[in-house]
Amino acid sequence: MPLAPVPAHSSRLLDLDGLCAYLGVSERYARRLVAEDRIPVTRIGRKLWFDHVEIDRWIVRSTTKPQRGAA
Repeated sequence: MPLAPVPAHSSRLLDLDGLCAYLGVSERYARRLVAEDRIPVTRIGRKLWFDHVEIDRWIVRSTTKPQRGAA
């Protein structure tokens, strides 16, 4: 599944709403990923920021391949 392209003029950092749109998940699920330290995040004050490049790497690391012979 190809990742969504990042416009050249955009910042590398996403806020929580941007992350949810990028991943297609709810804010509640994204906050749970953060709370469980399952996703790379930068905290500046109370604000959460997500780096496009780190999120893409996280997706690649988290992707599993189907097992052979699985029915």
